[in-house]
Amino acid sequence: MKKTLIMITALLLIVGCSKPINESTLLKRGELMYEANATKPFSGKVFELYDNGLKAFEGTYKDGFRHGDWTYNTEVGNSKYNVTYTVGNYNLVVFTDSLGTNYTGSPVIDEPEQDGTYLGQGRKGEYDFSIYPIVHVTFKDGKPDGLTTHWYKNGQKKIEETYNDGKNEGKYTSWYENGQKKKEETYKDGQRDGAWTQWRANGQKEYEGTYKDGKLDGLMTEWYENGQKQTEETYKHDELISSKSWNKDGSIIKNVCISTDFGIMILELYPEVAPKHVASFIQHVKNGYYNGTTFHRVIPGFVIQGGDPNSRDNNRDDDGQGGHAARYFGHGDENVTASWTLPAEFNERPHITGALSMARSQENNSAGSQFFICAAPVHRLDNRYTVFGQVISGLEVIQKIVNVPRDRRDNPSDKIEMEIDICEK
Repeated sequence: MKKTLIMITALLLIVGCSKPINESTLLKRGELMYEANATKPFSGKVFELYDNGLKAFEGTYKDGFRHGDWTYNTEVGNSKYNVTYTVGNYNLVVFTDSLGTNYTGSPVIDEPEQDGTYLGQGRKGEYDFSIYPIVHVTFKDGKPDGLTTHWYKNGQKKIEETYNDGKNEGKYTSWYENGQKKKEETYKDGQRDGAWTQWRANGQKEYEGTYKDGKLDGLMTEWYENGQKQTEETYKHDELISSKSWNKDGSIIKNVCISTDFGIMILELYPEVAPKHVASFIQHVKNGYYNGTTFHRVIPGFVIQGGDPNSRDNNRDDDGQGGHAARYFGHGDENVTASWTLPAEFNERPHITGALSMARSQENNSAGSQFFICAAPVHRLDNRYTVFGQVISGLEVIQKIVNVPRDRRDNPSDKIEMEIDICEK
């Protein structure tokens, strides 16, 4: 009788273990999965459901690891893929679409060792495997290795690139959804190396440049949408050496106009001595960055200073504390726009009346967007601040601005707003 009870109990335990449970009820301890309050790793069948009630997946655990055949379904139920595990590691995957077409390989996982091919579709099943996969990646030792291809939903190729030991190697090409080539570049050991070109969706070239060991090296050209050259810059090991800019009509940009209620100042720019400052200034001008800012610091016999975006509002307390370079020049955090500053480009241009120079803090490479215009010769600033332009018309406007009533911080009592545009004399 006792033996019979033991056999019945064992049978009940086996039956109990065979009943699938929701995987979300399991707890992970280290690398193993356990049932709540259990002391031994879980063995048995599991499943999980989407919010709409359809089964997301079902499979089996053995001693806390995924083991055996698992089936994953899309949220709309139109395709699936089957995975075979051995103690937690992917061994084989067969993707099946609604038409029964199979694809075999191994998927992207966090395991350190993995070889094979990954084909991705998306959980909601909005793509049709019978036509194409969305992503095709080949792996070796857990890293992309070989050709990788991405497709758009319409079947148009999106990206094609080659990896070697997890790093980009050779040609990288991308396309717009209409089939027009978008970008083409070359990599060496994971870094851009060689020609780099980018096109607009209409086929018009937008950028063209050359990289060496991951850094811009040589000529970099940008075009307007009408095909007219916009900028032409020369780099050496990522450092901007020279710069030229053109208007959309093909005329070269030499001057900018600063318009105020006191009149207009026309300034000539000096890209030959301060290419980075001029490039940043022109980019800010084109983007309208300076429009609505004020001359927030005016000191007779010295300078009028402006270009701080903080000066647009009515809070004067932070005027003179804001602004950044128009692009990343190697100073600040490349991923934080507000931190970008300009490297010093001190030169022999003197701080005479009308000189356009860049404001900065005590650190040489701290200039952002704020600039000043000399209201008188200030030669003590020569070779200590970067002169990058000169007022060639409207010197009288400087004197009108510098002599307005101001507060104890030299901020004009009445705001003096500016608009800056590209112009010709």
